Amino acid sequence: MTKCTRNIGQVLVVLAIVGAIGFAAVACEFEAPGPGGEDTKDNPLSGTILIESEGPAFAYTKLTAKYDGGLENVTFQWNRNGSAIGTTATGNAYTTTAHGNYTVTVSAPGYTPKTSETVIVYPAPYPKGISFLEVSGGWSVEGDGTTPPVESLIIPDEYQGRPVVSIEEEAFSKMQLTEITIGNNVAFIGKSAFQDNKLINVAIPDSVTYIGESALAGNDISNVTIGNGVKHLEAAFVDDVSTSITLRRAGVLISDDTMGKCGAAFKKFYDRNGKKSGRYNYNVWPIEGWEFSE
Repeated sequence: MTKCTRNIGQVLVVLAIVGAIGFAAVACEFEAPGPGGEDTKDNPLSGTILIESEGPAFAYTKLTAKYDGGLENVTFQWNRNGSAIGTTATGNAYTTTAHGNYTVTVSAPGYTPKTSETVIVYPAPYPKGISFLEVSGGWSVEGDGTTPPVESLIIPDEYQGRPVVSIEEEAFSKMQLTEITIGNNVAFIGKSAFQDNKLINVAIPDSVTYIGESALAGNDISNVTIGNGVKHLEAAFVDDVSTSITLRRAGVLISDDTMGKCGAAFKKFYDRNGKKSGRYNYNVWPIEGWEFSE
C-alpha cells in the first residue's frame, strides 16, 4: 500500500492492474485537510510557547501564554489535566479556578497545533479574596471584603517568597469560619481578627507572640492550644466556652476574661497550679472543675 495526499476525494482509491502473469494493486489513502482546507501533516507550528504566572502557581493565579513563532493569526486553547477547559479559556491569558496540570495549545490555519509544556497549579493555600499588605519583614493579611463566606481558611507561611508575619485587626471577622490554620511565620494577631465566627478548635503556632483583645471572641471555641511564643494573653476569647486549654509555655499572664465564660475559674485554678505549661480540661462529672495534665 502506498500512502498519498490529496485535498478532497474518496477515502480510498484502489487501482488494480490485472495482467496475464498476475495481479498487482496500489492503494492510496487520503488524509483529511487541515484548517482552512490546507494539509497540516508536514507543517508543524514553529516557535516556542511559554506559560508565565503572576506569583506562585496556586489556584486563582493568572496564567499568560507567550508564543514567539512570528504568526499573527494564532488562537489559544487552555487545557487542564489533558482536556480543553472550554470556550471561555481561549485567550492568551487565563485565571485558574482549580489546581491541576495546565497546558495551552496554540493553533494557526495550515499548521499542526502545538501544545506547551505542563505547568502544575497547586491548591490555593488561601481562598480568593485575601489581601496581602506589605509590612516590615514580610506580609500582613486581611480580607478584601469581596470574598463570600467560607468555612475553612488557611493563612500561608509565605507569599511570593516572603513570610506572612501578621494578621490585621478585624481581618476575618464575621466570615462564618469553622476552621482556621495559621501560618508558622505569623507573630502578630490583631484585635478582633477572627471575632464572631463559628470556630470550635484553634491552634496558635509557636511563632505568635501577641494576640489582640477579642481576637477570637464570639466563637464556639471549646479546644484551644496556645504556642510557646505568647507571654501575655489579653481578653482574646471573650464569650467563648473554652473547656480544653493547652498552654505550651509556663507563666503566661492571663486575666479573668481571657478564656471566655470559664475564664475566671480557669485563672484561679491556673494560678494555684503554679502557672504550669500543659493541658487543662474542664470536667462536669463526676466532680465539676478544672484538672491538669502535663
